[in-house]
Amino acid sequence: MIKIYEPYRIAETSTLAKETIDAGRLTCHNEEYRVACNRLTALFGRPTIPIFNGTCATHLTLKAMKMRMPNLKRIIVPNNVYVAAWNSMLMDGHLDLIPVDANDRTWCVDIEKLSQTIKSSNPEETGVLVVHNVGGIVNVPSLIREFPEYTFIEDNCEGFLGKYEGRQTGTASLASSISFYANKTITCGEGGALIVDPSLHDIVNRIHSQGQTETRYVHDILAYNYRMTNTQAAILLGQLDLLDEIVDKKRIIFEKYRNLLSDRFEMQEPEKGTEHSGWMFAVRVRGFDYHSSSNLFGDEFETRPMFYPMSSHLHLRNFSREEEVATRLSRECFMLPSHPGLAESEIVKITKKLNEAIR
Repeated sequence: MIKIYEPYRIAETSTLAKETIDAGRLTCHNEEYRVACNRLTALFGRPTIPIFNGTCATHLTLKAMKMRMPNLKRIIVPNNVYVAAWNSMLMDGHLDLIPVDANDRTWCVDIEKLSQTIKSSNPEETGVLVVHNVGGIVNVPSLIREFPEYTFIEDNCEGFLGKYEGRQTGTASLASSISFYANKTITCGEGGALIVDPSLHDIVNRIHSQGQTETRYVHDILAYNYRMTNTQAAILLGQLDLLDEIVDKKRIIFEKYRNLLSDRFEMQEPEKGTEHSGWMFAVRVRGFDYHSSSNLFGDEFETRPMFYPMSSHLHLRNFSREEEVATRLSRECFMLPSHPGLAESEIVKITKKLNEAIR
């Protein structure tokens, strides 16, 4: 079976990890971790902290927001994203989540509805979480220009390497998270990173690492152990060495899908001023119900559904509001194998089967 995602050349890129294990360099205080931190910071041009996983990093974006907004009471969120984004906003106790429905074409938050929601809110009490959904990018710089008095954070776990207004996603807001999970563009198994405003780097860095003072084993704040291990960092370094190659291969894969799929399949449309991250190739068939019809594709390749709306999750139903578009997208959209090692013959096989199944 053709898998939905596979890490690229992971055996080769894990060589350094074996060396760190053999040498006993396992914790984040070792050289590989420091180099990974420096390379990520150079990639984004902003302080970047390696984190144990993307969900932990997204939680830290909330911590940064609460430092900037001591009166924070509610967060405006999209209503059709992966559950970790919502969960992370609730990890510090009760905050109100104000969901905004998706856009029918970008599959990210609807900008017009988001703007209306922001305008009716108090900037001292209301923050905004932007999620770059399935690799589609929201133009955060444009939102910040429109609402400069509001604080924005980003879940950039699926937006890694996307662009808004020519710059890397995750670099315009107060803080943003990245995931290096096994199905992401580059991976270290789990793993993630936090891009953070320079003014908050030192305190957030302490919070992610148990809040130790300059005196070892003396701590003065409630903090977490969200540190990436040195072994993870070593794998990540090997993947970063292949970054340009991975980006080129995924660009070609996306182009082939677009060229070979019939007009029955709609693709995610970019918001003005943005470039897709190239994470996962997803399609939409209007009037189709993926959840009752996915067996049409047989067992030759994997597919995955679009994320469910907020009301689908029992612990989040009390927050849910209008979900017309999100519900429709969750039925009609699905993801296709998108990993950089995908062969042209496999794409031909996948698209042929899809075109035959959905006429």
